[in-house]
Amino acid sequence: MEIIRFIVWCINLFLVIRLVFCGQKETQSTWAWILLLLNLPLVGLCLYFLTGQGVQKEEQGNVRDNPESVTEDNQVRILIHGEEKFQSLLEDLQNAKKEILIQYYIYKEDFLLDKLCQILYEKASQGVKVRVLYDAFGSRKIKKRRWTQMRQKGILVKCYRHSVIRNFLSVICGFNYRNHRKIVVVDQYIGYIGGYNVGKEYLGMDSKFGHWRDTHFKIVGSGVNSLRNVFLRDWGEKEKCNVYQGGKKGSTVQIVTSGPASDTPHIRNVYLRCIGNAGKIIRIQTPYFIPDTAVLNALKLALLSGKRVELMIPCKPDHMFVYWATRYYAAQLLKHGAKIYIYQKGFLHAKGIIMDEDVYCFGTANMDIRSFYLNYEVNAIVYGSEEVKKMCQIFEQDLQDCQELTCQEYVSRSLIIRVKEQISRLLSPLL
Repeated sequence: MEIIRFIVWCINLFLVIRLVFCGQKETQSTWAWILLLLNLPLVGLCLYFLTGQGVQKEEQGNVRDNPESVTEDNQVRILIHGEEKFQSLLEDLQNAKKEILIQYYIYKEDFLLDKLCQILYEKASQGVKVRVLYDAFGSRKIKKRRWTQMRQKGILVKCYRHSVIRNFLSVICGFNYRNHRKIVVVDQYIGYIGGYNVGKEYLGMDSKFGHWRDTHFKIVGSGVNSLRNVFLRDWGEKEKCNVYQGGKKGSTVQIVTSGPASDTPHIRNVYLRCIGNAGKIIRIQTPYFIPDTAVLNALKLALLSGKRVELMIPCKPDHMFVYWATRYYAAQLLKHGAKIYIYQKGFLHAKGIIMDEDVYCFGTANMDIRSFYLNYEVNAIVYGSEEVKKMCQIFEQDLQDCQELTCQEYVSRSLIIRVKEQISRLLSPLL
């Protein structure tokens, strides 16, 4: 037993040295791992191999996540109800003539996936090239025979980190790094991007969550080229720019991606720029609010500068520790004068930021450390007052289903809640 303890201690010491001299984590995250490894050696070692390892920058070859070109000929439709989103999507899939690209983080085994598959089987039989991409962790509950049946029907299917070795490593060492993107491209000119996955809960049919409030986009125009390129990169194929040439001038859209294999957290930096450049008001919707130091300080500085910050978060958890950490960090802004709104109608899963009435950035990325540094994410930035006014109106409508969190209410919270928040806060660099 003593020998085992000594070996574990030596491994942990090596990991601490590696974190200090070779690591690229934030300082608070580095300290959290050092303390965990030195004070709880066995627990720390297990957690490190499960969640703490970095992704090699060369993992995706010479392809990196970078902001795509700005396009000005797009028609953007904002979809905030699951029924509306999936009805529109299934209709476009049904009308596909050449190509269907589908990528979701989570697929659930229920009637919605059955309906989606039936359309894909039909289109594949008609000669449409269909490709489906899924994440090994997010869709881990899907039975293997589902993917086998897709392939038998002529659909090309890939799992992100698809080889046997990578699958093993993703479960044992690197499942913390996930492809969280949701992209659909139909016939190279219709694109979908946003927060919805595939499952009946996203239609509001899960008793645990009730009404599911999300934000998704249907984009028609040259911006879809960027979505197609992101999908192809994740597929492992060389991207092909400008397949679709747009028509008349429309909405200005830019697709931005980020991931652990990239040197720069692009989406987090977009959020920072929106916070810093806002003139009057910053509106944020996110189910998980665990910002890094830079984002949290930027929001505090905005408040101290007289800007209005409005943050909308859910009233119920889907991940307990993340929920209480979100409450803790929201309260830090509350103390500086921010308006915190708790969505009461169901589960709020919309993710993004609105800067004045000039720009909004929504997509798959939450405002948390996981989305900033650990997940592969994709967001759409939309410019222009008319388009942004629509998003502001939706935010105002959501306020009707919210309850404002006051300082008095927060201060009077129970001791149990205080303990939950503090424990979750300490774990937040690891979440």
